[in-house]
Amino acid sequence: MNERKDSALSEALLDKYFDFFKHIGTLDVAVAIVMLAISGSERYGTAVYLSLFALGISLIVTLSGMINVLGEHSRPGQDQGRRARLRLLALLCAAALFGGLCGFVVNALRA
Repeated sequence: MNERKDSALSEALLDKYFDFFKHIGTLDVAVAIVMLAISGSERYGTAVYLSLFALGISLIVTLSGMINVLGEHSRPGQDQGRRARLRLLALLCAAALFGGLCGFVVNALRA
């Protein structure tokens, strides 16, 4: 009974991680498009390039997190490093998104 409850909890947790990565990926793309639209007519500054780089890193880590979650759905089990790996990927993509947003704000304040 406990095994069934644990697997249900892990499935719910995996679904939440997948949704988190999906939403962060959407934000990455949206921020990049808005940033390029706002600064499209001007010359790109260093802040724009750094911000786009951070958003690209966030998107790559987000896709990696989604692949990890899908891999865990296809082969369920008690991988000891699974939760730590997913937490690390979630932290990395959120930090890179935050860096991209900071670059966006710096660019907007310069304009």
